[in-house]
Amino acid sequence: RVTLFDADPKSPTYAKAVRTWNAPDTGDSHMLRFTPDGTRLAFTHATEGNRIGLFVYEVGTGKEVARFVPEGGLTQIGVGPF
Repeated sequence: RVTLFDADPKSPTYAKAVRTWNAPDTGDSHMLRFTPDGTRLAFTHATEGNRIGLFVYEVGTGKEVARFVPEGGLTQIGVGPF
């Protein structure tokens, strides 16, 4: 599970969880990145068949906006900086 906490000391929800996403853990390494403007969050987690996929979410709504899951025998995905 990935949980986003509010880190703005002036916010009424400071230090509280503001959004949570399921991220099944199969023991593989995970990656988490925000876009430079902070509006989207991308992280990897296992999918059906234990393949590692990259999932992109809008931070404000929690909605999934993209997913990239390797096909065939590929089981890993790499992501550079945004």
